[in-house]
Amino acid sequence: ANFPYADACVATWGMIATWLMMYQVHACWLYLMVVNALSIFIYSKRRLYAAACMFVFYLMMSFDGYFELHWFEL
Repeated sequence: ANFPYADACVATWGMIATWLMMYQVHACWLYLMVVNALSIFIYSKRRLYAAACMFVFYLMMSFDGYFELHWFEL
């Protein structure tokens, strides 16, 4: 891995955020924002632009979840 510490942070914080989401803790969205932003950086640096775009979408969903913007409601 090119960024082992960033990768480890993404994995760890992602699991913590998932655990918090399971118990409906609103702060989980803040963790997911950090995880997604860091993932965008990692995948962009590795020139995996399709995966980086996916995490841009996930970052938008994290903002939507935290601020309750209702962007992705059907």
